[in-house]
Amino acid sequence: MLAWKLDAPQDGRTSGPRAYEIRAAHTVAQLRRGIADVWKSGKVDSSATNNIAFAGDALRSRESVAWQVRVWDTDGHASGWSSPATWEMGLLNNSDWSARWIENASYDYTRPDGSETPLPVFGKSFTVHGRVAKARLYMTGLGMYASTLNGHAVSANVLEPGQTTYSSEVDYRTYDLTDELKTGTNVLGVETGSGAYQRVKTAGHYFFGGSLEQYTVYGEPKAIAQLEITYADGHTETVKSDTSWRTALGPTTYSSWWSGEEFDARRSATSPTAADKLGGSDWQNASLAKLTSSTTPRDTTPLRADQRPPVTVAQTVEPVSITPRGNGSYILDFGANRSGWPTLNASGRAGSTITMTPAELLKSDGSLDVSSTGATATNKIAYRYTMSGKGTETWHPQFTYSGFRYLQVDGLSAAPRPDTVTMKVVHASNPPASTFDSSSELINGIHTITLRAMQSNMMSVLTDCPDREKGPYTGDNLHNLDALLTDYDLSSYEPQLVRNMATAQRQPGDASPGLIANIAPEFHRVAPVKLEYPQGTIEFLDEVNWGSAVIRIPWQLYQTYGDTRTMTLYYDSMVKWLDYEAANKAANKGDIPGLGDWSATDNTTPMQLAILAGYYTAANDMAKTAKVLGKSADVIKYTALAGQLADEFTGKFRHEDSTGVYYGSDSEASNAMALDAGLVAASDRAQVLARLVASVRASDNHITTGSVGLGPLLRALQDGG
Repeated sequence: MLAWKLDAPQDGRTSGPRAYEIRAAHTVAQLRRGIADVWKSGKVDSSATNNIAFAGDALRSRESVAWQVRVWDTDGHASGWSSPATWEMGLLNNSDWSARWIENASYDYTRPDGSETPLPVFGKSFTVHGRVAKARLYMTGLGMYASTLNGHAVSANVLEPGQTTYSSEVDYRTYDLTDELKTGTNVLGVETGSGAYQRVKTAGHYFFGGSLEQYTVYGEPKAIAQLEITYADGHTETVKSDTSWRTALGPTTYSSWWSGEEFDARRSATSPTAADKLGGSDWQNASLAKLTSSTTPRDTTPLRADQRPPVTVAQTVEPVSITPRGNGSYILDFGANRSGWPTLNASGRAGSTITMTPAELLKSDGSLDVSSTGATATNKIAYRYTMSGKGTETWHPQFTYSGFRYLQVDGLSAAPRPDTVTMKVVHASNPPASTFDSSSELINGIHTITLRAMQSNMMSVLTDCPDREKGPYTGDNLHNLDALLTDYDLSSYEPQLVRNMATAQRQPGDASPGLIANIAPEFHRVAPVKLEYPQGTIEFLDEVNWGSAVIRIPWQLYQTYGDTRTMTLYYDSMVKWLDYEAANKAANKGDIPGLGDWSATDNTTPMQLAILAGYYTAANDMAKTAKVLGKSADVIKYTALAGQLADEFTGKFRHEDSTGVYYGSDSEASNAMALDAGLVAASDRAQVLARLVASVRASDNHITTGSVGLGPLLRALQDGG
């Protein structure tokens, strides 16, 4: 999709755009000569400036395109051509990959004595002959990977690859190494981590889960890499992962997405940084991964270019205070709760270990309180670095992160300075879409905290928390969407999260076909167990106000960006989800299992009120989506469904007493959700709004809703003035 921004006219004209023309060529030089050999749109009568589909012939893998646009205003004045912009196609088909997935035959999750096995690394030495005109590294790995060229990171990206349903797709990145290759010997290195691909319960380490969750170890760490080199004289060479690559069990001795990382610098001989290392006794030739129709990934799983902005290091934060706790232990306070990892810069004797333990809180006595992270004294989230004894050593984890404000550091040879241990803050590099400032420092502070909370959960997926669970919950995305789309440009990010819902959707032959579970990708499956909670009988597996994100987020992307592509691509998934919920409702005598207004302080809101309001909104958004896409039969079908649900909602939850009309239990959430969903008749709205305001006043102006009712509460109050 193509887009552009318009400069303000320099001659005082105020008329807006009326038409545009796009031309595209293979090179910028061609465009500057007026040659458009890839595509000419011709003059298009439209005021659109974004979501413009490329309409030329189908592009090929690796093809480069330069393009520019000019516009006409409503007075008929034409602009000049814009400065050219460019894009390059990735590898579009699995047949474009001559590289193979490789593994380390000596690796197993744990050794016979129960100790962890160090994570595999891979390396390939190759020679560059002559001047390089272009070099592209196409690369991915599972569970996670970090790539180096001659010992240096190939990019600023971290925590790769982006999370997907690994049986359905594995995302890769393309790295431009044109200016990084040197004439002569080069070494391409790959380190691996467990990520969400391997969930192994290990003694002494925090393990998220309980009796409800079912866990999967999908396979052993693996990597695939294809470096394509084009020389100035036109000839090409490809360096591809195969059995000629060398592999060792590396210096990362423990890796867990949930419970930390450990690194032994004495194992530096197993770092793939130089050609002479690859011939050492610790190294062997790599093995080809044996992929089948039942492995993860499968032998048919596509490799797909990741469209999301990468996760990067956003800032470095030094501690605002360092407090000795005795016995060589220190607590570092980084001033605010953020997501990232500690970076160590220290020296010490060989074999000594520095342990860094993250926490969000302190106890009243000033000691670390790890309870909110899920960890305990015996099952820890920790980062451990064992010193090589070779001068000042610098290290940070590569395959996980934590949410923390406080860090307890043990094992240093001397008292820490502010730069001994710093915090690298990491999150997805989605561009800001707005700024905010007001005369109220309180409101400014709330906005700052809100941004920090978004950033702390904005990795390759949006999560519920950055420590205990790190779950890609669809509801946490949906319920925060207004704020997310206001503060950030998510036009490249959110479509992949919708895709994750579609690829995680249960298929025929699965339990509950059509279901989109509460997390996507569904890295852990939750048994459909009903539990008694204050708000009623809940079920964790399925919830309308989570699964409906597959409909409601694409509709919001259309409203925000004019994005019709996302709703078009995943329309069938939307239909399947609605069909599933219709069957689910019928099978449960009209009451759909779920969570209701989850995490509310007022648990009087009827569960089915929250669920039915969400179901109605999804059906209504689906009818509007069908209209935009020209699906007239579905417009009639889903408009009728929304009408049925609206009548049911009114019949079940509309009440009237001597002081007026109210919904449900007369709670904040009950009245707010009815108003926000448009389920209150125009003649009743003033009365229901008055009851909503009264319920807020009765709660001393405090919020009593849960995560589902919070957005409706604020929107209903705003809409009511």
